[in-house]
Amino acid sequence: TSRKLSEPISLIVRSSSAAGKSRLLEKTAMLLPPEDVERVSRITQAALYYLGDSHHLEGKLLVIDERTGSVEADHALRSLQSEKELTLLVPVKTPSGGFRTRKLTVYGPTAVMESTTEDVEYQNSNRVFEAHLDESPEQTRRVIDAQRARWAHANGNGHGDGHGAGDPAAMVRLFQNAQRLLRPAKIEIPFVRHVRFPAEWIRARRDHERFLGLVGASAFLHQYRRERVDGDPPVVQ
Repeated sequence: TSRKLSEPISLIVRSSSAAGKSRLLEKTAMLLPPEDVERVSRITQAALYYLGDSHHLEGKLLVIDERTGSVEADHALRSLQSEKELTLLVPVKTPSGGFRTRKLTVYGPTAVMESTTEDVEYQNSNRVFEAHLDESPEQTRRVIDAQRARWAHANGNGHGDGHGAGDPAAMVRLFQNAQRLLRPAKIEIPFVRHVRFPAEWIRARRDHERFLGLVGASAFLHQYRRERVDGDPPVVQ
């Protein structure tokens, strides 16, 4: 949801192989309108600069299946997260045979979500929330039980007809349409001066901003149930 805010939140899901990282990314992205999600398997070093449409990633969620697929574009992704835009100067050949410099700009803000089985480099970890999956035997048993339940009936591993209560496709459409109802708004946190945050380490300067961004994203998501101050855009508390 924070992809729509000026300070979006990014996430790296970290766990062992087979724990369900890709599944989690897939299901999360599925609940958002397809026009707001860009999902890729790999990004080469300069690929983000040559998107063509400079606003293609603005207000979107960029999902990268595995962090190994984004290593080449690491610098570009960090710049997109911190600066909210990318700029590249490249020489291009002119019809006369000479060269001129062309400026390529890609605008954010963009929320980035990816997964990994490895330790996250410090320069990346202080720009994202790092989430660890439940790898306990109890969770594994719940997964196995869910898999058995899906195969217990002839239509359990197929697709519903799109009708009826509890239909997965209908539930996905409901979530997507709820996201489409969100409108631009400024966020105000009335209790922010009462927040106490550890300041013993330097990365708190970024961690604190992400923490407040999480609070703001919650208010933005519930904008139709929160106090609103009229304006253009309105202020949501």
